[in-house]
Amino acid sequence: MVRGDRTSEGRSGVAIIGLGHVGLAVAVAAAEAGHTVFGVDTDPERVANVQAGAAADDADVRAKLASVLGRGLTLGESLDAVPACDIYLVCVPTPLTPGREPDLRPLERAADDVAKRLTAGDLVVVESTSFPGTTQGVVRPILERSGLSALSDFDLVCSPERIDPGNRRFSISNTPKVVAGVDERSTKRAAAFYSTFCDEIIESTGIREVELSKLIENSYRNINIAFVNELAVLAADAGIDLQEALRCAATKPFGFEAFFPGSGVGGQCIPVDPTYLSHWARQEAGSPLPTLEAAQRANDERPVRIAEVVRNRLGEIAPDGGVARVLIVGVAYKARSADVRNSPADDVYRFLRDGHTEIGFWDPLVDAWSCDGQAIPRWEIAGSSATKVDVAVVLQTHDANELAGLSENAAFVVDSTHTVEDAEYV
Repeated sequence: MVRGDRTSEGRSGVAIIGLGHVGLAVAVAAAEAGHTVFGVDTDPERVANVQAGAAADDADVRAKLASVLGRGLTLGESLDAVPACDIYLVCVPTPLTPGREPDLRPLERAADDVAKRLTAGDLVVVESTSFPGTTQGVVRPILERSGLSALSDFDLVCSPERIDPGNRRFSISNTPKVVAGVDERSTKRAAAFYSTFCDEIIESTGIREVELSKLIENSYRNINIAFVNELAVLAADAGIDLQEALRCAATKPFGFEAFFPGSGVGGQCIPVDPTYLSHWARQEAGSPLPTLEAAQRANDERPVRIAEVVRNRLGEIAPDGGVARVLIVGVAYKARSADVRNSPADDVYRFLRDGHTEIGFWDPLVDAWSCDGQAIPRWEIAGSSATKVDVAVVLQTHDANELAGLSENAAFVVDSTHTVEDAEYV
């Protein structure tokens, strides 16, 4: 094929590999924009849940899902069943191994699946987050096993996701979309595609720079979350109202963004992406990032400290030799979301569970929660059906008024968010 003449005659459609909160949001937005979209996920339960309209963590995506299913969006468990497409978006997770090292196997498998059906003129976009060099050094060689070249036959782009479930202000449409291709043509083609459902496209000149930008965004949050949670401990010990201090600090119109105390970090991004950055910095670039690594340790230790405070209170108020009841309040990893992936609540539960503690949970947005395969009972916090508990530990809040009545049914309240009146702040 002649350079500059990459086309995809007779082919149409967008295949999205991975229907997690990122892939599903993109699939819905692209289908709404008029594209013929095929969403693929190897987890049959996930596909079934999406088909039933019950898999979207974001209320806006969930509301739009029904309108595009079967009318622009078709679901499947394998690319083998998908018609020929000219655009492939890779939105698979990039998790950590049990040893907390980057695990690119899902991304490699997805790239291999695309390579088996890649045709001259196709566009492949990597939305999955990874360290600099992944698109060119890992994904591209796999795609080129097809016999095609990214510099002459197909377009290859990195465009890291920026989906924030539960965010009422920013959605996929009004969040700027950053793109960078192996060449200018790839970049322009991806920009043209995303502009059909994103208001603003940021074209970058470098793929490695775009890969790094995503890790910077989430590492920034990781570091500031760790800092404000350390301030929470300091303020509690010193008898200072941290929420008021943050309110005052946030009035500065420049140079400051307010972060608020909580139980740690959760979800797929904040606990994981900084590890990709610190791993790359130390192992590949040879220049460690000690500030980031310290923040990661601090966030990992946050649930431990919360659990220790709860245990101390149980030692003071639990019946001698009896079974103490602990209510975990707010198990979603972030406010205004039902997403429980990698929630700090998991670690708090692990540190508290023993033969002398009965544990339940309550979250207005989460109907069922389990940890390590163990289903945790859901208890009410108010009304005639409320469960009396020895300690209620607040890890997440979604609305200022949702915890009314909590103190009436808990002998003691431990609050990591510093928002509940008459609670012990931690």
